[in-house]
Amino acid sequence: MMIIAGAVLLVCGGLLVGGGLLMRAGARTTTVADLAPEETFSGITWTFNEPELPLPERAVFTLSGTPESFRINGLSVSGVNNSDQPLTGLQGVLKPDVQRPDLKLSLQVDKKQTPSGEGAAPQTAVVAPGTVPAHTPFRLVFPFPAEAMGGEDGITVDEFFDSYGGLLLKLRYEIEGVEKSVIQYLGPDLLKDQLDEVSAPVAGG
Repeated sequence: MMIIAGAVLLVCGGLLVGGGLLMRAGARTTTVADLAPEETFSGITWTFNEPELPLPERAVFTLSGTPESFRINGLSVSGVNNSDQPLTGLQGVLKPDVQRPDLKLSLQVDKKQTPSGEGAAPQTAVVAPGTVPAHTPFRLVFPFPAEAMGGEDGITVDEFFDSYGGLLLKLRYEIEGVEKSVIQYLGPDLLKDQLDEVSAPVAGG
């Protein structure tokens, strides 16, 4: 009887171990499948992730004043559509860390010049609203409203972090008829480092 009971326990134990391995294998497969779209995505390069670029090309702020005394009057996130297809229906917002309404971004596209025949002036390419052509730089901008700046040319660095903190970029668009979404966090450290660079030449001098 004890021999039979032992055999039953061994069989049950084998099923438990086998089941555990199957569950772990299944979890790994699910994780890879979930990450695959992220890995094959996305055709967009964000300039704020490119530290070798000059600050004006990767800054996420628009400023007024001088490096010695400047204010922040808006936000501007730059990217490049590196894919071979246009991005259409593009919409984006920035969600501040501090509880407040999302900041709706406007799309600005660097329209390419196209030749229009020998001796004629080049023509600026026409871009449909919400569209970023293939291999084209673009910006997502949010100018601060006048009431948010209290009659000044902008807000101070301290006022910005008190009012906004870090920023969560949320982007939606279509490529080849497939809807895509992007979520990218711009943390306070990244933002502070950029703002420190603005006055760095002054401090260094």
